[in-house]
Amino acid sequence: MAAVIILTCCMISTWMERYVTSSPYQQTLKQLGLDYFEQQRYDEAYRLFVALDHLGYPPEWCLHYQIQCLFRLHRLQQAIQHCRYAINRQPLGRWYLALLDLHLHIGQHDLALSIVRTAVTLLDQSDPDWDDLSWKEQWLLQQQSTTWPVAQDFVGLLPCELVTKVFQQLALPDLARCTTVSRAWYQFIHTTPLLWQHMTIQTYQPRLHASTLKLYLKRLQGTPLLSLRVRTHLDGNNLLSLLCQTNCSQLSVIELLGPYYATGYHTTTKFHKIVSLASTSLRELKIGSSSFRLNEIFALVTQHCPNLELLSVYDCFTSLGSSLPNANLHHLDPGANQRLELFGQFVSPAFLEYLRQFDKQPRLKQLSLTRVHGLTILPLALILLSSPNLYSLTLDACLVNIIPVINILLRACSGLRHFFYHRNQFSALPLTSYAAEDSYNDLSSWPILSPVVEPPKLDCLAQGWKYLVLRETRVLNDALLHYLLRRSYPTIEHLDLQGHHKLTDQALLRSLPRAPMASLRHCVLSQCINLTEYGLCTFLEQCSDLRVLHLAGLSAVTDRVLQVIARRCVFLLELNLSHCRSISDQGLRSFIDALLYAKRAQSLPLHLKDIQLVQTNISLDCFSRVMAHIQRDGV
Repeated sequence: MAAVIILTCCMISTWMERYVTSSPYQQTLKQLGLDYFEQQRYDEAYRLFVALDHLGYPPEWCLHYQIQCLFRLHRLQQAIQHCRYAINRQPLGRWYLALLDLHLHIGQHDLALSIVRTAVTLLDQSDPDWDDLSWKEQWLLQQQSTTWPVAQDFVGLLPCELVTKVFQQLALPDLARCTTVSRAWYQFIHTTPLLWQHMTIQTYQPRLHASTLKLYLKRLQGTPLLSLRVRTHLDGNNLLSLLCQTNCSQLSVIELLGPYYATGYHTTTKFHKIVSLASTSLRELKIGSSSFRLNEIFALVTQHCPNLELLSVYDCFTSLGSSLPNANLHHLDPGANQRLELFGQFVSPAFLEYLRQFDKQPRLKQLSLTRVHGLTILPLALILLSSPNLYSLTLDACLVNIIPVINILLRACSGLRHFFYHRNQFSALPLTSYAAEDSYNDLSSWPILSPVVEPPKLDCLAQGWKYLVLRETRVLNDALLHYLLRRSYPTIEHLDLQGHHKLTDQALLRSLPRAPMASLRHCVLSQCINLTEYGLCTFLEQCSDLRVLHLAGLSAVTDRVLQVIARRCVFLLELNLSHCRSISDQGLRSFIDALLYAKRAQSLPLHLKDIQLVQTNISLDCFSRVMAHIQRDGV
């Protein structure tokens, strides 16, 4: 059976590959791009070659023409970046020759000689361009001895403070590479601890060896490490051991997004030691591993890091209060999980009384919890009620439904302005499929006026949002959205309501006459399938400052909607029309023409940065013409 499945997958893969390489979209884009290239319309040709690359056409062909277009547009640095990308992807002589010619055109002869030497060393003599590279090397060596000016080393000429500032602008791999330039550079970099106080370890290699880390940290020579960002796979236990031997008394940033750890007491002890050493200096902590527990991390930073401003935790477990002495949160409020699913409810007085014995985190401004396994409402409530000054909250792949979260936020975090919520697809279904769903259509019948506990402030969400993302909550409807936005229509800048089938036109139009969304710049209404053409047109008439608009999957998006967007949203840069099958070729062409005319009238750049047209009914010719107006890499 397994053999049959593998054979079937191979056949499907082969068929898809043949289909992609013979796609009429690719052939149409290719021919139009070549026509523009011959007509010296290099900016439009470049955009089409990038789109062709995204559609799966052989990347070597696409990269060749992209580099040619960039060279003719005098975007030499971008052309150099494309060459280096091609070399990293597939080191061929043609890419080394292109990179060599670009550096010679700029006048960087020393760098050109270094590149050609690297190419001759790495490439096999069977490469068709190897002879040309070898000849170039000999020619450059002759030029070096006769016409090149003698280079002067700035390390010996400039003041030490200025040289240090220059090297501090480099990323860690580039700084390490600079030690091979000359003996003077090697000596200066190795004997200047200030260059190693901010470490960002980010590499695409599978693993970074512990000896390399030890070497980097040793160059501090006892000077305090100020920030550490690790975004690659490495042995986290070795890293923690090395940090325990390093001066971390002034460590302000800890970001451990790639290391893997062996579970056990020693791992937790080392991490606790590092955080306690950083103590009041720590401002930012980002960590993710199943070896740690959310409540343990929060209890640790509450005890040792009163100045912490950002906490980001992902892919860990919740200890359900076991890290706190003599306490089990669910015993304090046995029915909380079910009760808080009803809008307007709150935690028990016993829970609030228990919470008073713990210190708060008054300076914590940003909290991000992503894929926290086993998370329930009470551990989350403990964290939110202990962070009264939160400005930004992210709950991604959250196992707690949105209604309990809102119930807590109604009494906590009065300064919250940024809120991101995405429901975990494996979380328990909300109780609000509601038997009481009819009561959601009448705000006066909601139990918000009779909470379990009467707090000092009934509603901490009374002030306006700036950033609100609520994705696939399953319970968001017109009345609840209006309640959340009732004070935010003039202030909201980013609104994402993706995947809410219960929303209708009333969600968009209820307060527009009194408070239009004049500040809205980013709006996502994808998969809100109950919106109508009238609702979209009326809403977009009031949103003249939009930069990003996503309407994927909406049958209500018609040519009329596109005309409203073109007329009113002249600052638009990104538009997603995927799976919008009600738009026509003529409507899309008219939209592009009208939008460019409106941009030209206000002296704005005449392009879009992106437009998504996946699974639409437009023709190949229309698709190609649209792609020529999409900005790619600033071109």
